Amino acid sequence: MMALNYNEFKEYVRQRELNNYRSYLEVINNINEFYDEKDFKFFYPRNVFNDQETELLIFFKDGYVSIRPDIDQKWVYEHHYGKVISKSLVASRYTADIHELTITFENGKKVVLDSRDDSNPDWLSDYSKVIRELFKLI
Repeated sequence: MMALNYNEFKEYVRQRELNNYRSYLEVINNINEFYDEKDFKFFYPRNVFNDQETELLIFFKDGYVSIRPDIDQKWVYEHHYGKVISKSLVASRYTADIHELTITFENGKKVVLDSRDDSNPDWLSDYSKVIRELFKLI
């Protein structure tokens, strides 16, 4: 079970449990307009629990979309197509400790997910589990 899948993220937003929940509502509405949730392979919300720049990642069979705010408080949707050609996991000896996953796509794009940098201490173990799940999935 993923720590925070897309449905759970939407519920957190609806319950106003995340900072900037109004902005996330806008993103959810756009995602519903642009994509069909049944095509989602994996959802990864980067930095929604810390003070770093937020990035929402949705992985598909043939690529991923990155959704992040720009300097004008608008959201930028970048859809990158390509198949995964390699993945690399740096795993702690402990399942609930720091994990880092690097995914390389055939188009040259790389995605690096880090349980420590992408969350906060309260969510570290959840993000480590999510990263392990994604490594198994792709």
